[in-house]
Amino acid sequence: MESIRVEVLNSSGERIASVDGAKGKTILSILQEHQIYLDAPCSGKGVCRKCRVNVAYEDPAAESGRTAPKECLACRTVLEGDCTVQLSAAGTDEQIIAAVSEHTDYGEDSFQRKQDTGPTRENRQGSDAACGCTQHTGGYGIAVDIGTTTIAAALIHLPTGEQTGVITGINRQRMYGADVLTRIAAANNGKLSALQKCLQSDLVQMFVLLLAKSHTAASTVKKIVIAANTTMCHLLLGYSCRTLGEAPFLPVDLSLTKKTYREVFHAANLTAQVTILPGISAFIGADIVSGIYALDLMKKKKDTLFLDIGTNGEMAVGGSSGFYAAAAAAGPVFEGGGISCGVPAVSGAVSHISLKPDGTVNHLEYVGQSGDLLSFGRKGPVGICGSGVIDLIAGLLESGVMDENGVLCEPYFSDGFPFGDGMRFLQSDIRAFQMGKAAIRAGIETIAAHYYGGKKGVPDICLAGGFATYMDTENAVKTGLFPTDFTGRVEVVGNSSLRGAIRYLLEEEEEALRRITESTTVISLAQETSFSDDYFQYMSFSRDENAV
Repeated sequence: MESIRVEVLNSSGERIASVDGAKGKTILSILQEHQIYLDAPCSGKGVCRKCRVNVAYEDPAAESGRTAPKECLACRTVLEGDCTVQLSAAGTDEQIIAAVSEHTDYGEDSFQRKQDTGPTRENRQGSDAACGCTQHTGGYGIAVDIGTTTIAAALIHLPTGEQTGVITGINRQRMYGADVLTRIAAANNGKLSALQKCLQSDLVQMFVLLLAKSHTAASTVKKIVIAANTTMCHLLLGYSCRTLGEAPFLPVDLSLTKKTYREVFHAANLTAQVTILPGISAFIGADIVSGIYALDLMKKKKDTLFLDIGTNGEMAVGGSSGFYAAAAAAGPVFEGGGISCGVPAVSGAVSHISLKPDGTVNHLEYVGQSGDLLSFGRKGPVGICGSGVIDLIAGLLESGVMDENGVLCEPYFSDGFPFGDGMRFLQSDIRAFQMGKAAIRAGIETIAAHYYGGKKGVPDICLAGGFATYMDTENAVKTGLFPTDFTGRVEVVGNSSLRGAIRYLLEEEEEALRRITESTTVISLAQETSFSDDYFQYMSFSRDENAV
């Protein structure tokens, strides 16, 4: 194929890459080949419309030397010549991309360049020892949580357990699809190596930034512990996903795995041992095991319902006698996928919104550049994330703009409900949410009935995950995502998967993990008649008095 040159710009018009591509290929496929992130949660089917870009072709006859920019979908636009492609702010994680764009290699020099700006902890250890201070002597470890949408990593001082740095970013595999099923399909269609390299690159680049931010030398990192769902573990290690995507959904390996850094990342910039925590099944992974371990749920006297709602909805109920666990195929709606104006909880994502009694917007908040919530007005939002969707649905229902069947009144049924800076929440967005919340709610009912033999009464409720961090649980009850008796009883525990990885980094309790994996019974919701019945019931927003 004839080669063409593509200049890639960020939303501000700054060049982030200049790459070669084959004439006749789509923009998305060229960006994927060069590991340039562009949000494509529908995996290039042209449905989500999130991969919008502006394209200008070289044109010597034009005054500017190129044609006027034209907006198009990257997954549906075939390039025919040398051009400039400008990405949109909503479709990229520019904060992470800008920070790592200069360091695409895996070499030790990439760490060194980032650390020349200040003294490292390793260099300070001499003065620490001289004054008798031992706070920062000894090695470091990195704990990692690989989510389908986001990745988090924390730097831990091993002797003291002190967290000296943390960083989060987008899992750029999202350019191959928003959920694990689309990633599995992509891997099975010849993109396994690309998905593996994408994840390896994301993690190595995050390690670069994490160590630079903490002024910590790469040579002091002794251990890395990773918790992730089963699909992410397979993709990181390059395992075939063929049996993950079809019944009976058999993973290649679920065991606790220890490898060298070179074996996992195909790089030599660190010498740390890498431990990947064990999973339970194809859809109940190491992230759930890590969460149960972090919270010590097997040692609690009371039983606990543990929920981790993200791109997928995993849940477990139990305690010292063991657990029942299930995964509800909720889709990516709670991470902003499947929503026309939806985005993950990145900078500029609307995270909270309230409506007045007349159905107009009262207040809106979004995630700021530093990750903190800022009042609307300092920097316009780029989309709405899962917690914002919860708030908006609750507000539409309470104000009467939407009925109990999820139907918007006119003119919103046709045009969508306006909010923020020119964004609209569409009727199709409500349908996507209904399917996601019905799956989660029906899953909760089904798994609790299994554990308690049909009786009600879960004593404690723990809600984990990034989505839970911002979510208003009272509004979640109003939408029917949670039953009414959850009101005031939900404990938000944050990223329990990362917390479990940190705990193992410090304590290495393999026996505790083994007890969790061996004492957990997996329920296949698809085979439960009650799940199907509950699913259709909870598509509605009608108030119910059911208690779990």
